[in-house]
Amino acid sequence: MSVALNHFSLNIDTYRERLSSGFYKASWPGHLWLKPVPTPSFDDFVNDLLQRVNPDLYWPHHWKVRDPKKFQDESLDTPDTQLYMLMDGDQEVGFTMVRTPTEATRARFFNGREDVIEFDYMAMYHGNEGKGRGRVYFEMLFKAYFESGFNTVYWSQHGTNAPTLKNFYRDKMKMTLLATDEIPDFRPPSP
Repeated sequence: MSVALNHFSLNIDTYRERLSSGFYKASWPGHLWLKPVPTPSFDDFVNDLLQRVNPDLYWPHHWKVRDPKKFQDESLDTPDTQLYMLMDGDQEVGFTMVRTPTEATRARFFNGREDVIEFDYMAMYHGNEGKGRGRVYFEMLFKAYFESGFNTVYWSQHGTNAPTLKNFYRDKMKMTLLATDEIPDFRPPSP
């Protein structure tokens, strides 16, 4: 079995146009904020953070299908990786990881350019979805990284997370859908 892996991007010029038209915001309610935190260990990432997103997605099994060492080398152990807790007041409601995309991703979609940043694993914790905060957090990250010199934001989304999220990123966030790949479905077969 396979699932879709959707690849999205947003460039700074499109962001600026949409910001000036009022589509994106430049300020948000003060109780919503991004809290930078140290990058967790691989085990804490899989067994704590990901399990708080949706325990029904079988995250430990996912890392048996994927190569966990490769993920550690490319994500958690990369010096420029930054983890943010998504905060509503003093409550953690989710997290996101921001990192430099792999060379293969930059070569495939961005002609090898280095002014690209990847938002990876933006996730709301179980019970915190659907409250409008995801868009705010994306916009906070857009502003922060475009203002710090990046030209393009890259984002990928697995169809296992929620198939309707593809429409959210494309239609509600107005990110450009670059491609859709089919990858192995990490969920165990239904009985």
